[in-house]
Amino acid sequence: MDDEASVLVGRCLPYGKGITYWPLRDLVRRAAGEVTREGLERLLEGEPDASKVAARIAGAIGIAGGKSGPEETMWAVRRLLERLARNQPVVIAFDDLQWAEPTFLDLIEYLLGWVRDAPILIVCMARPDLLEQ
Repeated sequence: MDDEASVLVGRCLPYGKGITYWPLRDLVRRAAGEVTREGLERLLEGEPDASKVAARIAGAIGIAGGKSGPEETMWAVRRLLERLARNQPVVIAFDDLQWAEPTFLDLIEYLLGWVRDAPILIVCMARPDLLEQ
């Protein structure tokens, strides 16, 4: 299936420090082969605002100094995923969402509402506990 679509998987952790965007870190690792600012910039090569997008995501996943607000992070993640989807369709699977931080759930909701013209499928897996939240 990797020839037909790029499959990226991110998993939420049940505890720990700095885990809000851990599933995003997993996506970057899978797409770039490494979790570095340089890897992000390679993924965004030729994209307007590539440096800005890479900086926002790098800050969110803890590989660079500086943090952005949630809105800027959401914008940057959307731009990254849309860029990846230009080459081939992207399937994103988020696992264990029952452990996701509210900010990460907001990111998923944002992506579902704003990604329209890119071939991106987002699959979310969670225990029923998530419905209680």
